[in-house]
Amino acid sequence: MASDEASSVSVSGSGVFCTTSTTCTSSSVFPFDQLEKSGSMQSKLEQFSQLSKGVEVTRSALAATDGGFTWTITFLDGGNDFSLVARDVSLACAVASASCGETYEAVPAVLRVGVMPSSCVGSSVIPSTGVLNKGQLYYVRVFAYNQVGFGEPKMALAPQKPMVVPGPPTATTLAVLTASELVVLYSPPSDTGGDTVTGYEIQWATDSGFSSPDSDLVVLTSSMSAPYRHIISSLTKGMIYYVRIRARNSQGFGQFQLTSPVSQQPYTIPSSPTQVVLGVTSSTMLTVGWAPPADDGGDTVSGYIVQWDTTASFNSLAVASTTATISDAAQRAYTITLLTPGTRYYVRVFAKNLGGKGIPQASTPASLQPATTRSGKPNSLAVAATATPGQLQVVWQPPRVPAHGIPCAGTMLVPQSCPSVNGLDMVFGGVSLESYLVQYAVSSDFSLAVETRATTTSVIISGLESGTTYYVRVLTVNSQGLNSDFCSRTNSQNLLCPDHLVLQDGSVVTGDFVYAAPL
Repeated sequence: MASDEASSVSVSGSGVFCTTSTTCTSSSVFPFDQLEKSGSMQSKLEQFSQLSKGVEVTRSALAATDGGFTWTITFLDGGNDFSLVARDVSLACAVASASCGETYEAVPAVLRVGVMPSSCVGSSVIPSTGVLNKGQLYYVRVFAYNQVGFGEPKMALAPQKPMVVPGPPTATTLAVLTASELVVLYSPPSDTGGDTVTGYEIQWATDSGFSSPDSDLVVLTSSMSAPYRHIISSLTKGMIYYVRIRARNSQGFGQFQLTSPVSQQPYTIPSSPTQVVLGVTSSTMLTVGWAPPADDGGDTVSGYIVQWDTTASFNSLAVASTTATISDAAQRAYTITLLTPGTRYYVRVFAKNLGGKGIPQASTPASLQPATTRSGKPNSLAVAATATPGQLQVVWQPPRVPAHGIPCAGTMLVPQSCPSVNGLDMVFGGVSLESYLVQYAVSSDFSLAVETRATTTSVIISGLESGTTYYVRVLTVNSQGLNSDFCSRTNSQNLLCPDHLVLQDGSVVTGDFVYAAPL
């Protein structure tokens, strides 16, 4: 055998190839040419087809002078179903010489039955106790260990850092941008999860449970900086939207964070109020009435603004002294006071919501002059027979709404009292009450009606025919001798003495005639 067990790239003195000789022919086929003088034990054994993984061979001299060697062979194939037997145990020198007179004998022996170790594949969570610093890069290597000790370490391909999904974004706010857009402002999470935040998901839905949300994905770029701003577009005006945001890193999305406020509705300013009408209440007062705008702008109307001026351009008087803000959105009328008698005033009304005040609507008529006028008509008229034959009792309530039919404040269903000046209720046209005029007749057209007057809100009518039906009606006369309209109807649908009263929704209400028959 050659002196080298490891293969050599050199032919001369090689442990694998033949030495230089015309009779030396290498053969890679068993049993190999026995005239070959060279070739390592390892290379020879690995030519056996039964071995797939080869062998490992070490060689050591038996003694310093005898020239013998011991080869230790480790088979790398699993199992133990083959054995190694020497073919020719008697070995002699290849070339007889004086210095080679010994014979050698090859004696194979099995030192230990080999067992291939099982494949060692596993995993381990590190550290087993305590924690690592989230986001810190750590290098890892692995050692094998047996009874002799630790082997050489194997380094992991690349360092890694402990990380999880990021925490929720911070400073999340929601605001209205336009009638179809909301704008979201947000900042990075206080906990990035140990990794760089690369983007955000913004979700919005019409319910707080986000059952069917829409969403936008925002990928961060180098040109973006916090706080971030995102516009949600193509929304429905007036629809309430709930919005939430979550951050993302290489581990995925983190927890959602609701905005503050949690919801908003896209809106704009409201349109003009409708049915804006103007009436003269007294020599220093005008009353304006209105109905809500057709379009609230996507947000509930929160109130109204009434402006008046002596010119149609509304720029001749100080705005502060000619503007009234009505914060109660249920109000449908306002009475302007402290006006100059005989001066013409123009009036307009705005609706307002969170978007601000809308477009103004001028009144119909566009202007009027405050002046003493007729009284409002009585209401709550009723008549009934008394215990005295031929007698009826008529009762009513003082007027509540001025002659123009617009309540001084409130609504037609709940009219509020008119202002008083020097103790005089302006519902009587700016002057005092003189009397009530009561008429009664046997027909509802009041032909051949009989009249009587009263200064209180009731009257007894006597001398009537027992069993005959009599219709009654009443009006107010003020100190200027101006008569109100008659009230000849009962209250109906919570409206005071409606007689073909046209409501703001276009419906018409009329109460029943008031009549009774004496005993």
